[in-house]
Amino acid sequence: MERRRAARVAAAVVAVVLSATAIGPAAQACEHPPAAQETVGAPTPQSAYEPKTERLDPAPVVTAVQSAVPGARVGAVVVDLETNRVLLSTGADLPLHSASLVKLLIAIAAANEAGDDPAHAARVERMLRDSDDDAASALWGLLGGDTLPSSTAADLGIGGVTDPDVPGRWGNTLMTPNSVAAVLAHLVAEAPEAIALLAQAPRLAADGFDQHFGIPSAFTDWAVKQGWGNGRGYTAVHSAGVVDGRHAVVVMAEFDAGVSPDTGAAAVTAGARALAGLLA
Repeated sequence: MERRRAARVAAAVVAVVLSATAIGPAAQACEHPPAAQETVGAPTPQSAYEPKTERLDPAPVVTAVQSAVPGARVGAVVVDLETNRVLLSTGADLPLHSASLVKLLIAIAAANEAGDDPAHAARVERMLRDSDDDAASALWGLLGGDTLPSSTAADLGIGGVTDPDVPGRWGNTLMTPNSVAAVLAHLVAEAPEAIALLAQAPRLAADGFDQHFGIPSAFTDWAVKQGWGNGRGYTAVHSAGVVDGRHAVVVMAEFDAGVSPDTGAAAVTAGARALAGLLA
């Protein structure tokens, strides 16, 4: 009974946060940067907050990111998963290069196709917790490859997801903030074990990048999937997850190609801290 109720909640959240999603131009190849040479800095968590009921002004979030990196393209969404209310939304239907956020869809595809295969389970664990690219690439090849994102999203009734146009470049998948929030809602309802892995994300990812930017630097109770990567003409840095066990929080940003992932991560951290101030 509880699982059926959770599934209904996830479906309701998907219906709330997803509207007709505009699809942008074809993406360029997404190339993951080498291990970061600098870190964003020690986190400064905010205190716990009371649930909000009013719609929040997203302007401080956008301003914080764009003040750090002028010209950034920013999308952000906050959904109360208990009431199905969208509390904050800006650029919610903006298609952005997903980088490692597509790993959430890869994990769902693995759960649907692989059953209890221990090898798949081990790859999913490394992919979600440590953002391991090799594990993601292995699963990508085994679970449908370049059609995986759109087919998995379609099975969930989620729009705003576009398959990569460059073969094998899973990070080149386009996702909107709305679609990421809907995927998080699905995982909360149907795969709490995946959320538990996201809550264990260590400071250093498998490639050595400091993945405690954004949400982990702004909140105390979090489960996150972070994304960072670059390609021809852009750098993408995202922070998405569940905060306080209640809110799906998504802060996504794209920058010009000359912006380093570290600089982008610092900008996303500024946005997440501004958002935390709104929820406090």
